[in-house]
Amino acid sequence: LAAGIVAVNSGNNLLYLVVASLLAATALSGILGHHNLRRVGLRLLAPDETWAGRPVSVRAELVNRRRRLPAFLLALGERPGFPAGTILEIPPGDRAEVTLTLTFPTRGVQPWPVHAVTSEFPFGLIRRGGFVLSPGHCLVYPAPLAVPWETAEAAEREGDLASRRDLGVGGDYLGLRDYVACDSFSRVQWSSWLRLRRFQTK
Repeated sequence: LAAGIVAVNSGNNLLYLVVASLLAATALSGILGHHNLRRVGLRLLAPDETWAGRPVSVRAELVNRRRRLPAFLLALGERPGFPAGTILEIPPGDRAEVTLTLTFPTRGVQPWPVHAVTSEFPFGLIRRGGFVLSPGHCLVYPAPLAVPWETAEAAEREGDLASRRDLGVGGDYLGLRDYVACDSFSRVQWSSWLRLRRFQTK
């Protein structure tokens, strides 16, 4: 703009050429930047376990769906200008991975958040891009609650005592009794069935 104002006021042909070159470079930058972002897709891969309120690492794949032209200087993040990762080049028909850190506030089946895919290609002066929504969703488990160690230890002691009181549980042989529906088949005395035609449990 400054060169254009000076060129108009002075009538200098050299300044007109400079202004024309700058305008051509700006137009070329817009065209190349637009084609660089065309047919670039985003896919997020759900982790094995995700807990509400806890950060989790998610693999994000940027896919170049073009068959002939590569994609350059792609940045991925939740907001433009704050990229979580930058990819220098994606060959035609190929993909590249970026690791994102996400936090889901609530449990349940949650859709993926919207992410910004931007690029400063070709001259690094103008950032272009947009917001992309990845298909699919993520299953988020409820936030785990902290349990005091004393409570866990007391529950473990109570479980040990309760298991010792159960009939038929233990390492020492006490005798035989009639089979009950909840007994394990591994403790059935099969020889009693052959002799007496009734189930008995050790």
